Amino acid sequence: MPPDKTEKKPGMPRADFIMGIILMLFGVVVVHQSLRLPTFEKDWGGFYAAPGFVPLILGVVIFGLSLILFIRALRAGGHRVIPSQEKLREFVKSPAVHRWCLAMIYSWGFFFILGHVYFFVAAFLVLFAYLATFSKQKLWISAVIAVGASGAIYLIFSKIFLVPLP
Repeated sequence: MPPDKTEKKPGMPRADFIMGIILMLFGVVVVHQSLRLPTFEKDWGGFYAAPGFVPLILGVVIFGLSLILFIRALRAGGHRVIPSQEKLREFVKSPAVHRWCLAMIYSWGFFFILGHVYFFVAAFLVLFAYLATFSKQKLWISAVIAVGASGAIYLIFSKIFLVPLP
């Protein structure tokens, strides 16, 4: 048989390095919060029946796997994540970052107006803002889609799932 000519690709060491750190922190938070849950040892028969036992296991697994990811990225040179000032400036000025910032503003706007206006109105405003900004159709089509989607969301959650909406 001929030798395998596929080389191992280095992957994304910088992204793996950053995600390894983030996921390790997340795993620590999950473990910490699961240990804070009541154990109900007398009522439920011990720690293994406690509501925090499965999240504890998941937190430990997330931490362990992210530690492996972090170490692998560290060996591949992922710790050199600090970009040059010029690359950072290009990144901040990129259209993708501007679109992400707008999306975050719309999401936080929905969060803040939700208790002050009816759900249907808040959902319409946010959906219309997203569609008007990020889609290429005419504004009246975006408005129709936003009205329909807001109405459908409201009816499905309030009438079918019986979720009380503000």
